[in-house]
Amino acid sequence: MISGKSSEENNERVRYFSKRVMILHIRRAILAGVIALILAGVILVIVHNYRNRCFTDYEVIGEESWHVTQNQTVLAYGSDFLCYSADGIRCSNARGVDLWSASYLMQNPMVDVCGDYVAAADRKGRTIYMYDKNGPLGEIDTSSPIERIAVSAGGVVAVVLDDSTTTPVCLYYYDGRQIASFRTTMEKSGYPVCVAISDNSRLVGISYLRVDSGTLISSVAFYNFGEVGKNETDNLVSSNDFQGELVPYVSFLNNEVSFSVSDKRITLYEGGQIPKNLISDMLPGEVRSVIRGRNHIGLVYYDDSGESRYLMQLYNRKGQHDGQVRFDVEYSDIVITENRVLVYNATSCAIYTMDGHLKYKGDFDTPVRLMMPTSSTSRYLLVTDDLIRTIQLK
Repeated sequence: MISGKSSEENNERVRYFSKRVMILHIRRAILAGVIALILAGVILVIVHNYRNRCFTDYEVIGEESWHVTQNQTVLAYGSDFLCYSADGIRCSNARGVDLWSASYLMQNPMVDVCGDYVAAADRKGRTIYMYDKNGPLGEIDTSSPIERIAVSAGGVVAVVLDDSTTTPVCLYYYDGRQIASFRTTMEKSGYPVCVAISDNSRLVGISYLRVDSGTLISSVAFYNFGEVGKNETDNLVSSNDFQGELVPYVSFLNNEVSFSVSDKRITLYEGGQIPKNLISDMLPGEVRSVIRGRNHIGLVYYDDSGESRYLMQLYNRKGQHDGQVRFDVEYSDIVITENRVLVYNATSCAIYTMDGHLKYKGDFDTPVRLMMPTSSTSRYLLVTDDLIRTIQLK
C-alpha cells in the first residue's frame, strides 16, 4: 500500500523532471536557433563576399589548336562554333575539331541560327542552305531574290523575297517543302525591314515601313501559321502601327513573348497565338545596340550621366526594368546570360552582374574573335585566329 505522502512525492518528482525536460528542450531550441542564425550569417557573408568579389586576372586551363581566316565570321552555335564566309561554312567543337563543312558561292552571305538549325543565304540570291548539328540538310530554291531570312528551333525558315511589284513572304521546312506564302505590296503594307519567327514556328513577326501622306509609318505585324491563323486573311492575327517611327528590330524571347524596338520605344507583346501589346516604354535616348538574352532584353545607350561611356538597361519577360550596367569598353559584342553580362572586343573584356556590379575587367594577350560563357560563371572560352582557350578567372 502506497501512502498519500509517497504519491505526493512521486508527483513532485514527475513535475520536477517534466520541468527539467522542458528547460532542456527550450535550451536546445535556443541553441539550434542561435546556430541557425550564425550559419545564416556566415552564408550571407560568403554570398556577399562572392557577389562583390572582383576577379583581377585569369589563367589558361585549356588550349586547342584550330584556324580561322580573316574573311571568316565566327558565331556561337550552342557549345560549338560556326565559321562562314562567301565560299563556305563549317562547324567546329570546343576542341578545335571540325564536325562538318560545306561549300557554296555567295556575294553577301546571311546566316541565322536557332537551336540546332542554321540557315544560310546570299542576299539577292535564290537559294537557302540548311544545316543542323550533323551537317547539310538540303537546299531551298526560291522564286524571287532573297531579302531576309529567319530560322526557328523547329527547322522552319521564314523568307522575305523581293519581287518587282510585290513582296512575297514564304515559310519552308528545312527539307524544302513550302508551308505557306502570301504577298504584300508597298502600298498596302510597306517595305519589310525585319523578320522573326518563334521557336515553335507558329508565329512570324515582320516590321514594315511605309510613307502615308508624307508621314513615316512603321507596322509590326504578326502572322499565325497554326490553327488560329488559318481563317485570317494571309494568316495576319495582329498589327501595331507606330507613326513617325522606324522599327528596325523585331524578335521573340520565347513562344509567348515577342518585342520590337523603334527609334523611340520598346514594345513587348504577349501571346503565343495572337500577340497583344504588353508594355510600350519610351526610350531615354538613341539606342546603339539591342541585345537579346534567353530571358532578358538589353538596350545600349550612350551614358548621359557622365559616369561611364555606355549604359545598358535590362528588361525581363514582363517588360519590367531588371537592372542596368554601366561600362566603358568599346564593345564588338555583348552576351547576356542568366546572371552575367559579358562585354568584350578583340583586346579586352568586362563582366558584370545583372545589377551592374563589376566582376572582372582586363585585357587579352591575344586578339579574340569570340568569347563564350560556360556553365561556370568564372570560366569562359576564348576563340582566336589559331586557338580555342578555356580560361579561369582568379
